[in-house]
Order: sequence, then structure tokens, then C-alpha cells
Amino acid sequence: MQPFFFSCHPKNKKVETVLISGGSGMLGKRLTALLLQKGYSVAHLSRKKRPQTLIKQYTWDPVTGEIESGAIENAKYVIHLAGEGIVDKKWTQERKNLIESSRVKTSQLLARKIAELKVKPKAFISASAIGYYGFAEESKVFKEEDKAAEDFVGLTCLRWEEACKELIPLLRVVWIRIGIVLAKEGGALPKLSLPVKLGIGSALGSGEQYVPWIHIDDVCSVFIHAIESTHMQGAYNAVAPDSCKQAVLIKEIGKALNRPVFMPRVPAFVLKILLGSRADLVLRGNRIANDKLMQSGFTFNYPNLSMALKELFKKGV
Repeated sequence: MQPFFFSCHPKNKKVETVLISGGSGMLGKRLTALLLQKGYSVAHLSRKKRPQTLIKQYTWDPVTGEIESGAIENAKYVIHLAGEGIVDKKWTQERKNLIESSRVKTSQLLARKIAELKVKPKAFISASAIGYYGFAEESKVFKEEDKAAEDFVGLTCLRWEEACKELIPLLRVVWIRIGIVLAKEGGALPKLSLPVKLGIGSALGSGEQYVPWIHIDDVCSVFIHAIESTHMQGAYNAVAPDSCKQAVLIKEIGKALNRPVFMPRVPAFVLKILLGSRADLVLRGNRIANDKLMQSGFTFNYPNLSMALKELFKKGV
């Protein structure tokens, strides 16, 4: 994953601007780099302008409903990634409200501002999550047409997506329901790999729960694919074809790091004590179909787990 500073645009090609909310996050940074490599112009929508970046920045305030002039007007595509981390902190009621509002209210604001424009972007592409579906027995494989779960995460994802449905008659709207992103910069992988590096790696709970994962470069490529594939509309599951159980994931991390994994599994009750109501996010899993994405013409660069981990650990995690 190479750092980015400049974009070299091919001659005689009209440069199109992609506006990204949440562009300073792990996913937003990598997506920005890949878009620049492909010759797009990129702008970020942020609450505060950050120094030491060459990326064009616009400010917004979802609380007051203000977006800096020119942000959406100059964009051919809007990608919405902004949202508070779901697993980062304890789920107090205040935290739950913040998790939901940071997704729903920002989506509503962007949808309203886009709808008001005479000349609208070509597409609005929003992040969502496989948490939309909740959890089920391993025989169930969730598809895009399945209903949202009635738990906190499922209902949050549902409201997240519904917040911009008013745009459907006006332009292409795409939701990318993202799986567990494997990346060296953050997310689940560094947390899972550290105990393995220390020789105390083990599965969590039963270890039988499915982990629908995806390499960070592949999920970024899904967003770019949604920009360039004008037939794409609606929801798409962004998970690798090689879904696996959690115990297998830990073993594969051990193989990639050349470390043995022999410790007993972490009991479920311990995780429930540590994580509270968030424990289900690691103790339970779901199986997710990616047929719709594949049928849209998307090709994975990292379709299997060992290949993805080899690439990531080669660059250090």
C-alpha cells in the first residue's frame, strides 16, 4: 500500500471529482490513494480541515446542516463513509445514539443537499455493513434481499440506508454492505494478530462463528467498481468468496506469521464481561453471499484468506 501525494491524470481525459465523507479514516485514506492512481480528482468532506494534506478539503457540520459551498456542486460522485466506530467504545445509550446519528443524520443531510441541486452527481455511493443481517445459524447464507435484523446494529444499518432513499428517483444510489475489513492500518487484524505474535493466539468463544472478511484493497475496489459500473444500483455485499470460521482465521494468521496457535479458546463469558452487549459482534457470525457483486463484473484481487494475509503481513501488521 503506497503513500499518495500527487495524481497524474492521463492526457485528453476529463478528470472527474469524487467527494468522500470520512476520507481521513482507514478506508477513506486507502480509497483516496487508489482513486488518485486511477486518475480521478478527490476531495474530502470533513468537520475540520486537516493540515499537511494535498487533498482538497471541504467542511461540513451535520448538527447545523451546513456544508461548505462547492463541495457537492463540484463532485461527479459522492462516497459516504463517515460514521463513528461501532466496536471502539462501550455501548452506553449515549454511544448508541452517536453511532446511529453519525450515519443516519449525515446521510439525510447529504441526500437533502444533493436533491436541491439542479445538476446532480452521477451517483451516491454509501457504506453500509453486513451487520444489517444480524446473526443466524451457519446453514443460513444472507443475500441482499433479506430483511434487516431487529437488533441495534441491524436497525442502525437499515436506517442508514433508508436515510438517502429519496435520491433513488434522481440518480444512481448504491449501498456497499462491508464485511470485516482486513488491513494493516487498523480494524480487526492488528488486534487478532498481536496475541498470535506473542504466542498466546486463540479462537474466541466456540471459534465456529463465520467471519465474512474482505481485504482493504478489495473493498476500495468495490467502491471504484460502483463508480464505473453504471448498471449498479441498490445494495451489494462486499465480502470475499473465501468465508471462514473464526478458529480458521486465527490459524491462518498463525501460519502467515509462522507462529503456532495452541492456546485454549477464550471462553464466551470472559468476552461478555469485557465487551458487554458488543460481545455478539465477535462471538456470533453470519454467512454472506457475494453473488450479486460478482455478477456485476467485479473481480477480487484477494479472493482467499491465505493470499490476503500473506500480502498484508508482508508489509507488516
